[in-house]
Amino acid sequence: MFMEFWDVNNTMLDCNQKMLEIFGVSDIKEFTERFYEFSPPYQPCGMSSYEKNIEMTKLAIENGHSRSEWMFILPSGEELPSEATWVHIEHLGKSMIIVYSQDLRPVKAAIKKEQLAEEKSLAKTRFLAHMSHEIRTPMNAVLGIAEIQLQKGNHAPETEEAFLRICSAAKQLLYIINDILDLSRVATGNMEIIPAVYDMASLIVDTVQLNQMYIGDKKIDFILDIDSLLPLCLIGDELRIKQVLNNLLSNAIKYTMQGKVTFSMKTEASHVPGEVILLIRISDTGQGMAKEQLDDLFDEFRRFNLTTNQYIEGSGLGMPITHSLVKLMHGIIEVESELGKGSDFTVRIPQRIHGSGTLGEEAFLRLQKMEISQVLKVNVPKISRYSMPYGRVLVVDDVDINLYVAEGILAPYKIAVETACSGSEAIEKIKSGQVYNIIFMDHMMPGMDGIEAVKIIRNMGYAHPIVALTANAIKGIEKMFLDNGFSGFISKPIDIHKIDDCLRRFIRDRQTPPVN
Repeated sequence: MFMEFWDVNNTMLDCNQKMLEIFGVSDIKEFTERFYEFSPPYQPCGMSSYEKNIEMTKLAIENGHSRSEWMFILPSGEELPSEATWVHIEHLGKSMIIVYSQDLRPVKAAIKKEQLAEEKSLAKTRFLAHMSHEIRTPMNAVLGIAEIQLQKGNHAPETEEAFLRICSAAKQLLYIINDILDLSRVATGNMEIIPAVYDMASLIVDTVQLNQMYIGDKKIDFILDIDSLLPLCLIGDELRIKQVLNNLLSNAIKYTMQGKVTFSMKTEASHVPGEVILLIRISDTGQGMAKEQLDDLFDEFRRFNLTTNQYIEGSGLGMPITHSLVKLMHGIIEVESELGKGSDFTVRIPQRIHGSGTLGEEAFLRLQKMEISQVLKVNVPKISRYSMPYGRVLVVDDVDINLYVAEGILAPYKIAVETACSGSEAIEKIKSGQVYNIIFMDHMMPGMDGIEAVKIIRNMGYAHPIVALTANAIKGIEKMFLDNGFSGFISKPIDIHKIDDCLRRFIRDRQTPPVN
């Protein structure tokens, strides 16, 4: 804290020793004479330093005190921002102004550091979102073409199983992509949970298929303990649950050199009507953790026994993400571990009940025997595609392979499909009087993006449904599309269930029934 003493006529009378030390002057007389040399010509507010001092003194006399930021200039030329307070006092019958100044450099440095951190976080989020978009576009082709081939249903058994495995692997890659994107979401608090109906058998199969590859030539017995009374379908965020399962199971396998890894799943009763508790337990006989390691388990970038585990892949982000996801889903995660003997993770997550069906004995036995493709055939719900020859849609996308995938997915519905490779081409079709039951509009296109194209189309008075197709997977994306004239959105890779729902909603359900 440094201080100056002024009379009411803005003549400096005195200052404290701190002032002399800061500005490197020998005595008070020299400092008072050179005061305005130690301030810039103009203060941050735009007033001259001289006028600013007069103004703040006047306010202090009127109100007892005044406060403002004041910039000094050190002899080295460095700026010294301060918070100055002018206080009007009476001393020995004379009016005086005391100015207290607090060095703001530490505060400014902390603010700048925080701003830089926010800018870096924002830049990372943009990069991850862009990378996610770029990867999702080719993944749309891989997954879409595999599903198109599967829906034909005329392949040899080994070919069909190959396509099933391509679909499963592509979906798992998407989960990994989403994990990467979630690094920024965890940091910024933008993680979100999106409940939907999901199939339990598919969830289990996808998890087992992905994680079995980590076993390799290790002498590990992988034990799958699934309750046959597990509900066939539940309502929750399947993607987030798979992230939790994959992070826990991959760690169990990676840190177990030999012995066994057990993956158990069942449900428990909940006190909330229409809800059950999904109970997941993953245990291993691997390295285990000491008490101090357990205390740091959910810290970012923490990996243990780095010398021993130098050849084990991992960033140290899986457990923090898992912990955050479980909390977001209103669940709990418990860990028991002993160094050298293994670990036991128990997760309880509330899920809503969907239907009364259970996994059943047939699927249970096939899961126990790891007959993956048969489980998929028995349990993956088939879509009953209604023929809609009266329907007409336009698919707009600048990537040719995406148009091919969209046409292939729509083919079983017998819908008339037209395509456009740009927003401007779509606009020309509407200008020529073309009308479609649905326009599927890609979001990110060169020249004119989907949002700009839709604004132009809507301004032309076109009121029919327009659904966004996007590879972006960021929070708030749906609201952004709805606020900009879209009727809905479907993310890429295209989910055939969501396409089916969209076609039923905008075409079949709006079809005028025939008059008898």
